Amino acid sequence: MGNCTMEMRKLSIQICGAMMESLDLEATYLKAEIEKGVQMVAINSYSPISGSNMKIIGASQHSDFSVITLLLQSSLGLQVMDKNDKKWKSVPVIKGALLVLVGDLWEVLSNGEYKAVLHRAIRTSGNETRLSIASFQSLEMDEILEPAMKLVNEDHPEQYRGCCLRDYLKHRASGESKPFVETVKITNSATIQ
Repeated sequence: MGNCTMEMRKLSIQICGAMMESLDLEATYLKAEIEKGVQMVAINSYSPISGSNMKIIGASQHSDFSVITLLLQSSLGLQVMDKNDKKWKSVPVIKGALLVLVGDLWEVLSNGEYKAVLHRAIRTSGNETRLSIASFQSLEMDEILEPAMKLVNEDHPEQYRGCCLRDYLKHRASGESKPFVETVKITNSATIQ
């Protein structure tokens, strides 16, 4: 698995470079920080539910605290929240295809130009076990990430305060139900006089 995780990391860094360019940043913006950052890999197995048409949540709704997440899934089960109609949509399975999910850190970095993907995993009836392999790319534990200054201006003020992986872990340990990315949003409460 070691060689596979190294290849996933290299691919993640290449994808991040292309995404940086989509924001009109240099492809190498934060490359060194991502390269020395944390990579976590999670393998999940969801057993099928026999004899039922019901759906059971395998992983509750969340966004990933990562720059990006690469995900490989063996069968249906991943759903994403459609931000337009607020309904869950199943993500089709394309054999051998990797999905790229935008994480909380990318939302912060892009000053809200990209939004973290709210998603969940469900178990459905059938005889197939669903496997998923996720590779999460983050910065080092205490590396503070803030919106790229090139993306902050008078028309688009800073939308997020800086945060790091340790902040996220403290948030998770607190049991707070509010998504982490919501806790780092800057609210502009102008008072009317």
